[in-house]
Amino acid sequence: MPMKISFCTTCMGRAHHLKETLPQNIRDNPATEGMDVEFVVLNYNSQDDLHEWMTTDPQMKAHIESGLVRYGKTTEHEEFYHSHAKNMAHRMATGDVLCNLDADNYTGPKFAQFLKHNFENKVDIIMSPSFSISREFPPEGRGFVGRISLSNDSFYKLAGYDEAFQGWGGEDTDITQRAKGLGLEHLRFEGLEYLKVIGHSDEDRVLNVPNAKDALTEINYKQNEESNLSKAINRIDVLLKPIQVNNGTEFGMGLVHMENGRDLQFGKVINEISSPFNVCALGLPELVRGRISPRIAEELNQDRSDDRPASEL
Repeated sequence: MPMKISFCTTCMGRAHHLKETLPQNIRDNPATEGMDVEFVVLNYNSQDDLHEWMTTDPQMKAHIESGLVRYGKTTEHEEFYHSHAKNMAHRMATGDVLCNLDADNYTGPKFAQFLKHNFENKVDIIMSPSFSISREFPPEGRGFVGRISLSNDSFYKLAGYDEAFQGWGGEDTDITQRAKGLGLEHLRFEGLEYLKVIGHSDEDRVLNVPNAKDALTEINYKQNEESNLSKAINRIDVLLKPIQVNNGTEFGMGLVHMENGRDLQFGKVINEISSPFNVCALGLPELVRGRISPRIAEELNQDRSDDRPASEL
């Protein structure tokens, strides 16, 4: 069976970004021989014209009807909870590989094929942009750091993103560290063609999150004032966490109204609960390696015959 890549996007108040990125990302990631692609879009009770656009735009309607776009809406929250929204969108996905894709992100050409190329070599990995590359961008251009990809199986074993995180940030680093504790190898990618985003202000970044003023203060602190010692302490803290969060079973819960007329009611997940002693410190070798000699994802060979669009085969 072909490998299926699911791009998982959450949106609350970002329709203006998604209108720019989603059509381009669809064009840049056609299905190929041995690979299917789907774009999951979760409308997290967005109060702009997101729902109208998704359901009336002829192009989007056609993509939803074909199954290329999997669109659903939840109305249970008035504020944006990053981890819960991401977990819900990932649970909506049907792919073998799940990639978080923020609404302001462009994947770049053939990013799905790039993921397939690496995951078919070894499925027990987690992929994210290189930290050293992110430092070369101004703060407003680093919106790609949440581009985290892992297998469907690994996502559920980890019990998703930690929903204890509130406000802005932290959940991306946390799931990556816990994945290493699970035994996944961390591959980083550095291709600039995959890292284009729509730049925007920090005020826009915290729009709709709980305690937006505090979240904005936290962003400013991390960007301008946080010491290396503080960063090191934060990384040590994650070593003491269990690999699983959200009680192992309670993540992304809630009701999603799907555009195909079938509602999805996400309850507790049937999951094997790991021992509370199964902590991220078990992944210390991979954590240390990430600082000394990071693993770099293998570049896509553009001449591979199975990278041709399915329509050309």
